[in-house]
Amino acid sequence: MRFTSAAGVHGVASTDLGIPATMITADKPVSVVVTPKKAGTYKLPCTIVCGPGHADMALTVDVKP
Repeated sequence: MRFTSAAGVHGVASTDLGIPATMITADKPVSVVVTPKKAGTYKLPCTIVCGPGHADMALTVDVKP
């Protein structure tokens, strides 16, 4: 999976998807190997307080069987 940020610093992590704590900075894509344990829909909130709107920032990942 490849993460990018258009602006600011953000973070993502998920034990269920095997994503370690990862910092995402503007204009520097980060690639992470994802190893899901089971199918489902996962909502991952931004893990770094990044400014206005932070509470509403989340990534949705759909893992298909």
